[in-house]
Amino acid sequence: MRSVKKPWIAFKTMAAGAIPPKNAFRYAFRSGADFVLAGMFDFETEEDAGSRASV
Repeated sequence: MRSVKKPWIAFKTMAAGAIPPKNAFRYAFRSGADFVLAGMFDFETEEDAGSRASV
C-alpha cells in the first residue's frame, strides 16, 4: 500500500483488540496510510487516547 498515490484509510488496524493501538497506528502510518479508522468501546477510550504513537 505504500506505493498507492491516492489517500487511503487503514481500518481494522487493531485486529479486534489483538494489537495495541500504539503498535497498530504506528504500523498503519509507516505503511503509507493517510488516515486510521479506529473503533473502540467506551471503556477503552481513555487508555487508547492516551497511547498516541509517534510516527
